[in-house]
Amino acid sequence: MNRITNLLFVLAFTIECVGLWLLLSEFESIFMRPFVNKLPDSTHFILSNKTLLLLIPIPFWIYALYITMKKAITIDMVFLLLAITTVVFLLLLFVALFVIMLPWVIEAGVK
Repeated sequence: MNRITNLLFVLAFTIECVGLWLLLSEFESIFMRPFVNKLPDSTHFILSNKTLLLLIPIPFWIYALYITMKKAITIDMVFLLLAITTVVFLLLLFVALFVIMLPWVIEAGVK
């Protein structure tokens, strides 16, 4: 059961990263038209490197497959993987939300 749980956690993390990539892609194509020439450097950097979000789950898949091959999996290993994937995803989510909101914050401060 612990083996399947690890793989399901990593699958959920992968789906979350793909969803975040889709969010940033839609944000770039729809909402950035008013800010084309006025993008902050951090927003431009994150939006230009958003495809790296699709590569982030690869080390988690490698780790999950590695511990799946081990004979004894403890509940601590399962919770450690869950905790690490949660922290990484929340960090990515907050950075993405900050990047999305930054052009409006700067424009509101200029007025």
